[in-house]
Amino acid sequence: MSSEQEERKLIDVIVRTKNSEQSLRECLQAIYREIPINRVLIVDGGSTDRTLEIASDFSNVSIYVKPELNLGQATQFAFSKATTEWVAIIDSDLILKKGWFRDMEKNMKQVDAVEGCETIHYKFDVQVACTKLRYGRFSNIILKKAPVLGM
Repeated sequence: MSSEQEERKLIDVIVRTKNSEQSLRECLQAIYREIPINRVLIVDGGSTDRTLEIASDFSNVSIYVKPELNLGQATQFAFSKATTEWVAIIDSDLILKKGWFRDMEKNMKQVDAVEGCETIHYKFDVQVACTKLRYGRFSNIILKKAPVLGM
C-alpha cells in the first residue's frame, strides 16, 4: 500500500455476484488498484460457475452466499457487515477506470453519497464517460454507512 493510501481512510467494498466469472477477476483487480481497501464483501446470489473460486483468490474478502436475497436485500445485508465509515458498492461486471476513487474522494467531505460514472462495462465493452458526478443511485457509489443504516 502506498503512503498516499495509508493516509486515506480504508473502505469496505460491496460486490454483489451471481455467475460473474467472466468479469469478476478484472473487476476485483481494478477495485484493489483504485480503492484503499479494508475488506471486500461479496454477496453471492447462488453462482454455479467459478465466481466464488475467483473471489477466494483475493485477500481481505468475506464471501456470503445468499441466494434467497434480492439485489436490495443483498446490499442491505452487506451494509450490516461493513465496518468502515464509507462503503463502496461496485457492480461485479464493471471495471473501475484509473483515478476513479481519487475523483470520488474529492467530494466525500461535502456529502454522504458520491456516485462515479467513469467506468467501463466489461460485458459489452462500452465506455461511459460522464462529465459530472451524480448523487443518489446505489451502483458504483461510495456512501457513508451511518445515514444508510439510520445510525
